[in-house]
Amino acid sequence: MREFWFGVFGSILGMLVGSAMIVVLALFAFGALVTPALQATGAAESSLDALGGNLIEIDMRDSETAPRTIDILEALYRAQSDPAITGAILLVGGDKPLPLAHGESVSRALDRLSRAGKPVTAFLQDAGTSGLSNYIAASRADEIWASPLAIIQPGAAGELDRFLAPQTGDRILGMIANARGLSQDRVAAQLQSGAFDSAAALDGGLIDQLGSSLAARAARLQSGPEDEALAVVSAQAYLRSRNAPRPPRAAFALISIDGPLTAAAASRTATEIDGALRDDQVRAIVLHVDSQSGSAPAAFEVADAIMRAQAAGKPVVALAGAAATGAAYYALSPADQIITPSLAALVGLGASESRLPASLSPTSQPPADSAAVIDRAHYAVMLEQVADARDLPLARVAALGRGQIWSGADAVSYGLADLEGGLDEAVTAARSLSGLAMDEPVGLIRKPERSSTADVIDQLIQRLAGR
Repeated sequence: MREFWFGVFGSILGMLVGSAMIVVLALFAFGALVTPALQATGAAESSLDALGGNLIEIDMRDSETAPRTIDILEALYRAQSDPAITGAILLVGGDKPLPLAHGESVSRALDRLSRAGKPVTAFLQDAGTSGLSNYIAASRADEIWASPLAIIQPGAAGELDRFLAPQTGDRILGMIANARGLSQDRVAAQLQSGAFDSAAALDGGLIDQLGSSLAARAARLQSGPEDEALAVVSAQAYLRSRNAPRPPRAAFALISIDGPLTAAAASRTATEIDGALRDDQVRAIVLHVDSQSGSAPAAFEVADAIMRAQAAGKPVVALAGAAATGAAYYALSPADQIITPSLAALVGLGASESRLPASLSPTSQPPADSAAVIDRAHYAVMLEQVADARDLPLARVAALGRGQIWSGADAVSYGLADLEGGLDEAVTAARSLSGLAMDEPVGLIRKPERSSTADVIDQLIQRLAGR
């Protein structure tokens, strides 16, 4: 009997010891993963402690790891007045199409940085299957490098861009001509000839150098003063490093909607707007909307939150991304001002209308009769509220809005938006609406605010994925 109980207790003890060893080994393994993540985060932040000599590198080539457009715009906006940043490197031309409006927005932001005395070098890996928008993003750089194997393919790669092509073709030509200091006829002659290689782009003045991304980076690093040691920091790491305690000054909340405006996305956005409303430091809200579809009832929650902020004395400026169509446009319509890239897609009320691109049609719908009733009911409410918000006659909004997609430039001309531009123009509008002087210091606060724990988790996920 004694042997039996010794065996039982021995088995239990063995299980406990084994479990303890597994826990210890798991902790060591977790530490091995987390420690480099903490070190990476800390290194990114400590590398910006100096007063200058840092270059922001924005790598948009891999769609899985590239920063979101709003993150790029925020990083470049902050860098304009940051003495720790002396310039930027942009890497574009990856595996997936980039919306034209995103290319335009990045181009505008890089131009602002360059005008602030911080030169920009761009490297174009390719602009063939991934679209001309990659070249547009790089077009205002002080120097453009391209791979000797890069192809530039005129035309729009994305469905929404192709849908807008009749409205945007001349604007694209003018945009490139102005960026490169070329005549529009010369640019048109080259783009209308069809796809061409980087050697032809070099001869035509569309790029400045041929080489690899490493050669472009090395040239930029060597372009500073001899006594200045330049370091490169990614846009993501730069934003983390700027997440220090907020200074006691006025600020604007920066809130973003990316993707379909679902009930969950609308609830999250409304909560973030309400949080900004209660924050005494926040003087106005900049709402970035990049959405091609969504639920009309969900959109109402966002529109209602915007009106609550306005009633509390906090203006709201809406900034369109690549698109703000259908329910997403209805959601932002009450904003005090709507800023849009000229190549963005706006409006498109009435999602079942045949004039919409296929990608904007609902993926699942109730039976046909029910869908028609729901669409008519939603459309009638949206139409009336958009007309009221934009101070336009109902008949005019009905004529412009029913299923029709407009470029940002056309939306401005029709009164459906207020101004062409990007984040800089949105912040300027927020200054004016909130009564702040143009030279008064103001900060940007992302809602929700990012924590260092979230940064470590991001790093950990990337390490587990083998990135």
